Amino acid sequence: YNLMPYLIKSIAFNSLRYIIFGGEALEPGKLTPMFDCFADNPALNAPEIINMYGITETTVHTSYYRVTSDDCSKRSSPIGKLLNDLKGFVFNESLQAVPDQVAGELYISGAGVTRGYLHRNELTAERFVQHPTQPSLRLYRTGDLVKRMPGSEYHYVGRADQQVKIRGFRIELGEIESALTLLRGISAAVVNPFENADGDKNLAAYLVPPDKTSDKQHDIDEIVQH
Repeated sequence: YNLMPYLIKSIAFNSLRYIIFGGEALEPGKLTPMFDCFADNPALNAPEIINMYGITETTVHTSYYRVTSDDCSKRSSPIGKLLNDLKGFVFNESLQAVPDQVAGELYISGAGVTRGYLHRNELTAERFVQHPTQPSLRLYRTGDLVKRMPGSEYHYVGRADQQVKIRGFRIELGEIESALTLLRGISAAVVNPFENADGDKNLAAYLVPPDKTSDKQHDIDEIVQH
């Protein structure tokens, strides 16, 4: 985001046709400087800005959205319409369809849905499920909360579980918390993502330290190594 104004003013940028975002949820407000540069430099050939929502289990690309300057004021992340060979369903925790503009978990069916996870039958059974009223229809449970908007477009809301994405990597916060509590003397742990002043995401762990009766004390280096 921070480099965008400099890229726009470069000679090479003027020949770009598309800028495609993916990997993490797009924050449209951070694109304001880019659209401002387009407005201040009418001679530039402004490329199309595309936000791609993708899931590895649906063969990466799932939906697309053409971002405009009007989207910079939106708080949610628009992910647009699904690709033609995919179909989406928004369900609540009981696998019942929710109305438009109500948040629910996104399930995907279609040609892009993969067979499952290699040698991980339990996880495959958990994430790849049957449609509640159409048993022949196989769905991938994304874990992503979305709202279906008018025109069959979707807005990303957040996660339905503890998974976060940092620099494109999926991270299960619960797994880190479990690993921390395996340390003798650590009775509880909470891991949360946070953003620094530059907008970069990192993880912070909060621990309940050993009490005075414990014979085990930990230092930070030991905890990080574990």
